[in-house]
Amino acid sequence: LCADCVSRCPEHIAIADILRYERYALDYHELGRARAEYQALTKNGTACIACGDCLPGCPADINVVAKLKQIHALLG
Repeated sequence: LCADCVSRCPEHIAIADILRYERYALDYHELGRARAEYQALTKNGTACIACGDCLPGCPADINVVAKLKQIHALLG
């Protein structure tokens, strides 16, 4: 959740926020809260154009493109 990838995203997706909402759902078992927060976003995971610009910016080596798809399936 360092947000290093966010500044690299040409679509200005709030990647760190989306990852946080996944934590709400999976770690804290607050699926309703997670879905409400996710749905309130101006741009969610579906805005990802899979360009990969975010990938080099991730010190945790997360495949952000794939992760956004997974989270959208969970929260969208």
